[in-house]
Amino acid sequence: MASKKIGITGHHGFIGNHLKNVVKYKFQDYQIIDFERAFFLNEDAMSEFVKNCDVIIHLAGLNRHNAPEEIEKTNIELAKTLATSLVANNFKGSLIYSSSLQVYEDSPYGRSK
Repeated sequence: MASKKIGITGHHGFIGNHLKNVVKYKFQDYQIIDFERAFFLNEDAMSEFVKNCDVIIHLAGLNRHNAPEEIEKTNIELAKTLATSLVANNFKGSLIYSSSLQVYEDSPYGRSK
């Protein structure tokens, strides 16, 4: 039986996919809680995800788009949506918010991180 339940937003991305596989195959005492990007658009689905996790690793984000302002707007909204659900559900677990080295760059992606 899994001792910790871990949710990874952005687990289809480069880092998230590798992290998910490491946890899945090297740490059998941890259970990966499924996350779908659509949860950001569905308050009930996001709440259910949050309630089922002991640890949430937030990696989801947009890093490329034809309209640079969309990158910044989207990443901020994803973080706000997750934060709202954490508060609404009185989340007592651990949150790991992954940023980027680009946080120091004056770019839409860097500013959003």
